[in-house]
Amino acid sequence: MRDESKKRTKKSSPPDPVWNPPPAYQKHKTRKKNDPLTSQAAKTKHFHLGRAAELAIMSELTLRGYVVATPGIDTGVDVFAIHPESGKMTKIQVKSITKQRVTKSGVKYLVSIQIKQLQKADSSLFYALMFRDSGKWVTLLIPQTELIRLRAEHKIGTPNRQGRLNVNFWIAEHEGRAKVITFGKLPGGKKASKKGREIVLSKYVSNFSPWPSWTGYE
Repeated sequence: MRDESKKRTKKSSPPDPVWNPPPAYQKHKTRKKNDPLTSQAAKTKHFHLGRAAELAIMSELTLRGYVVATPGIDTGVDVFAIHPESGKMTKIQVKSITKQRVTKSGVKYLVSIQIKQLQKADSSLFYALMFRDSGKWVTLLIPQTELIRLRAEHKIGTPNRQGRLNVNFWIAEHEGRAKVITFGKLPGGKKASKKGREIVLSKYVSNFSPWPSWTGYE
């Protein structure tokens, strides 16, 4: 009888192949900008900045003696301020803004505002455009009616497909003066002077005059 033991001997299995990732994978090992985790982190950061800006406005108005409140649902207004004696109410849309571009001449910011909010004048509505500079809040308080006027006279802003108006503004030192904030181009720029789009916004910085303090604190 033929011995089959030799035929049944196990053959040694070949070693597992070593996986060499393709160059494209090695190049993009780092997380991409559109990665869900990266997007979520950016959204969280933006939420914290926005909420901090709202609380900063509410804190200042409370110090001045006003009753402040936030709406339970999104109505396009972030803060209501009510005078406790007269009952007069004002509405504030808070816009926290991050840097878009840093140059040797200044820093560019971008704010996006709903166009439908600018279609009908509302003297009780104000915009608080807030950004961080040198570790502190810089607050531009602009009445909605004034923003409508600036848009009509100076054609500021560019409408986008989402029904919003994108407005650029800069903060920079100019001609030895303190920091100047302008809509449009950099202060003193040739294009700004030629087109007349250089709109100095210094008078709106921390302009809480519509909410005079009756507590003695300012």
